[in-house]
Formats: sequence, C-alpha cells, structure tokens
Amino acid sequence: MEKDRFAKTGLSNGYPGDEKNSRHPSCFTDYIFPVVGVLIVILTNLPFFILGKDCVIDVHEQLDGELVAYILRSRYLFTGTSVFPEFLGGIPAQALTPPSYGTLVFFKLLSPLYAYLINQLFITLIGFLGMYFWSVRLSGKKLISLCSAVLFSLLPFFTVYGISVSGIPLVALSFYNLGDFGSKEYKSSGRRTAVFVASYLSIALYCVFSSLVLCGYAVCAVYMLAAIIASATNKKTKIGMSGLFRIWGGFALLCGIFLVFNKNLIAQIINPDKGFLSHKSEVILNSENFIDKFIELFVKGSDAVPSLHFFIFILAFLTIVGFIASRKVNKYYVALTIGVTLAFLIALFSGFMSSEPMVRFLNGKTGAIKAFQVDRFYWLYPFIWYTILTLFGAILTERFPKYKIGLVVFLVTLLPTAGYVLKESQFKENAMEFVRKQSTALTWDDFFCEAEFKEVSDFIKDEYGLEQSSYRVGSLGIEPSVALYNGFYTIDGYSNNYELSYKHRFRNVIAKELEKNDYNRVYFDNWGNRCYLLSSEYYGIRLMTKYEHAHYDNLELNTSALKDLGCRFILSAGEIAEAEAKGFKLCKTFDSYDYTYFIYLYEVL
Repeated sequence: MEKDRFAKTGLSNGYPGDEKNSRHPSCFTDYIFPVVGVLIVILTNLPFFILGKDCVIDVHEQLDGELVAYILRSRYLFTGTSVFPEFLGGIPAQALTPPSYGTLVFFKLLSPLYAYLINQLFITLIGFLGMYFWSVRLSGKKLISLCSAVLFSLLPFFTVYGISVSGIPLVALSFYNLGDFGSKEYKSSGRRTAVFVASYLSIALYCVFSSLVLCGYAVCAVYMLAAIIASATNKKTKIGMSGLFRIWGGFALLCGIFLVFNKNLIAQIINPDKGFLSHKSEVILNSENFIDKFIELFVKGSDAVPSLHFFIFILAFLTIVGFIASRKVNKYYVALTIGVTLAFLIALFSGFMSSEPMVRFLNGKTGAIKAFQVDRFYWLYPFIWYTILTLFGAILTERFPKYKIGLVVFLVTLLPTAGYVLKESQFKENAMEFVRKQSTALTWDDFFCEAEFKEVSDFIKDEYGLEQSSYRVGSLGIEPSVALYNGFYTIDGYSNNYELSYKHRFRNVIAKELEKNDYNRVYFDNWGNRCYLLSSEYYGIRLMTKYEHAHYDNLELNTSALKDLGCRFILSAGEIAEAEAKGFKLCKTFDSYDYTYFIYLYEVL
C-alpha cells in the first residue's frame, strides 16, 4: 500500500536512495557515494589551503565588497557600537549587513583568509550534501545524484553570500521530509523523530548562513507556494494534518529566523524616517530588452549566480520533445517538465521586471519598492537546473535499463556540462597555480599586498606621527577594500546601503570628473554602491596594478570636499600631473619587485 501511495504522488518511497536495498542503512552504497562526494569536495578545496595567500579568489563582489562587511562586523561583534569608523567616513552599523550572519563566527575566530577558505569549504560541503540527498530522495539514483551534486558544489558561487544558493537543496529536502515521513511505516521508527529534528535544524541553518534580501525571500515564497499546494492536494497525497502541521511549522521557522536576523533592515524599509536615509532612495533603474533578457537567462543563466546550465537546457529540451513524441507518461518526465516550466516562468518574470514599462513604473516609486530586486528568483536556477539534470539521468536509466545503456548515455552526455563547470570553477584556476611557471593571476596576497601597505602606513607614522585611526585616506585606481584591509580608515568603499547625505558629500569631490564622462556620471548618480574616486580618464577601471602604468593628466578632484570628509592622504595607482597646482603634494612613491601596485602617496593640501 505504501508503494502505491508514493507511486501516485510521483515520488520515491522511504528515505534517500529508496531502491531495492535502500531501506537498509547498513547497505554499502548508502555510505560510499556521499563519502566519495565529500572527498571530492575536500580535494577541490585543498589547493586553496595549500596555496594559502597565493590562492586565486574572485575580486568582484567578494574581496572588493562583502569581505569588508565580515571583517568589520566580526571586529565589533557584541560591542554594541553604532558606527564603524573605518569605512566610508564612519558608516552606521545597521547599514553594514553581512549576507551570512553565521559566517561571522569564522571571521571572529580566524584570520580573514582562513575564515574565507573555511567558509568556502563549508558552503561547498553543504551544497554537495544537500543536492545529493535531495536528488536521491527525488530519484533513488545514487550515482546520478552523485554526479549532479558534485557539479552543483563546483559552481562558482560567490561564497561571501553564504549558503544562499548552495543551501537551497537542503531546504527542499527538509520540506520533503517534513511532509513525507508521516506514513505508517515510520510511526514506530526511532528515525522518524530524528528526521524531523534534522529537517528543522537544516532550515534554521539555512537562515543563519544566508541572506533574506539576496535569495531568502524567494526561498520563502516558493516554500509557501509548495505548502499551499500540499494543503490543497492533501486528500490525494495523504500527507495528513500532522504532515501539513510540520510543513507549515517549517515555514514559520524559516520566516521567523529571517525576521530576527534582519529586524533592523526590515524596520528601515517599513519606517524609512527612523534611522538614516539610504542612498538607495536615489537609485534609478535601467531597463533591458525583454526578449534578450528572457532568452539569456533561460538558456544560459545569470553571471551573478552562475548555473552554467546551457548543455542541461539542451538535454532537457530534447527530453521534453521526446516525451511529447512518445506520449508515454512517466513521473520523471512530469517532474522534469515542471522544473523546466518553473525556470521558464522565472526567466519570464525577470525579463518583465527589467522591461522598459516596468522599470519606468518602478522609477516613479520611492523607497524599498524601487530598490528591492524582486526578480532575484533566478537565484534558484542552480538548484532547479541540477535537479533537472538528475531527473534527466533518471529518465535515461528507466527508459534504457538493459546493460546500463541509459546510465552510460547519461555519463557521456554529462561531459560537456562537467567540462563547462570545471572550466569556470575556481578550482581549475588554483589547480593551475601548481603547474604554472609564471602566473599572471591576481592572488589574495597580490590583491591586498600587505607588505607594501605596511610600508605606506609606517612612512606616514614616521613622517607625520600619525596612527592610522587619526586620519583617513582615499584610493585612486585601487580598490578601497585593500586600504581598509590593511588598517587604513577610508572615505570610499563599496556598500549597498549607506547614508544618502554621505553620497552627496562624496559627489562634491568627484563632480567635475562626473561632468566629463557620462559612464561615470550614470554609474554613480543612478546607482552609487561604489562610492569611489572616479576618473574620466580611466572610466570603468577600478583596479590598476603597476603594469597598467596609470597617469592622471586631467584629474580634477575637489580638495575642499576631500578635507570636509576628513581625507588627509590619497593612495593613487598613478602619477597625478601638476599635482601641487591641483591641491596635492607628492609625499613618496612605493614600489618593489614583489609589490602589486605602484603607489603614489599624496597629501591633500
């Protein structure tokens, strides 16, 4: 009877890996596949730990931005301070919200580098385990699930966002378990309670290590939709009132923890007059072509959350065509079609939200309605597409079981996706560091260049008698996060939430440079997350090493406005022509064979 019930729902019965021997947890395959997967994840992270400061990590969105939030938040954890003086001239503490509060523990206990690497290992392990057990739960195919889960864990997520993306399969598995374990065969089982507790703990873990704004709201929305569907189809699926109670309890837990961790942000949205007025209130959205946006997202995915699903898309399309042609109903076909339809609707929604009429409507609004990126449902894409990959494998093995032809075909068709993921993964870049004789990749040590910046701070201390906390600096042609990481107090930085009044004060510094260049003007005025010293001569270039040979011939910065922000020195990646006539005194230049930057240290006159 239990088998019939699960067959009707289109789901595998029992717990993960429910095939012939899956009800025997001592079965060898119950352990070997996840153990192999965990070892693969550890091995792919090993090059980072071996290389240490010489490992290669994406600067974009990570080392240039969110790392700052973790460093400062962990530094002032539990101190009750209301302002972080090191950043953007002194940013309100409530403005600097880290994407993952749980990750602060790593940064509190470890150096920034190893906190980052441990966090990355944690995130990839959660991604693998969640996707593996979810895939097995859905299909019962362990080897196929292993392949999908390993590739999912290798996707080049921005790990500073915590498990916002990699933890989604864990939430899906928890939802499934909370509703599905109400069958009679588990009522006398000691595992039943353990599974419920583990499911709730998994949901709590996701909330603590992920961002409500980036992806959490989408997870909550989809969870609620699934719970509503489960409630409406209760008679058919026979989840029972206890199952529904557990599911909705999971939803309450999901929303409740997110609300607790984001109470200040939510209060700012609900009552913008209380606290500070965010620079987001001035954001002007840019529209995109609806068709181009839809096709790009549906077929290839987003650069912000790489799903690298192009080849999976092709396989899914061919499978659906074959399904329509054969007219043979199969639970995996149906599930795959539902997944593709969901991906289609998300791309459609994102394209609509980016279209000119919708953007014009949003730009007419104020506050959170305009600034909040509600189209981020595409952050679910990695989970959706690698679930589709699992279902594709299940379809092949069910359709062609003889001589394991279906499995062989799956492994062969998997190769393009595997190659694509490995090519784009950071594992490849760091593995290559072992074999390159001369690498041009920018490493952690290259980017932060601690020795060079220590020489700068020591010079200022010796020549001016100033400690780093007693003056502020601005960075020109160098990411401000580099100076902050090295102990300097900065007037500039990358933040998605800071005071509008500070943006206006900072604009006075770069006003003439913005007038010279429309790219910089739109970039700063319409968005403004990067509060940088922008130059019209090097627009669009935020980081210049000494090999770029930067030279600022026509730079015009308002020195009075700089001093108004408390800026005493400029750390420039290039020489400023006629500096003294423009209000700057060259103090010293810093360069060495091992240094990344050619730093010109200017005092603001």
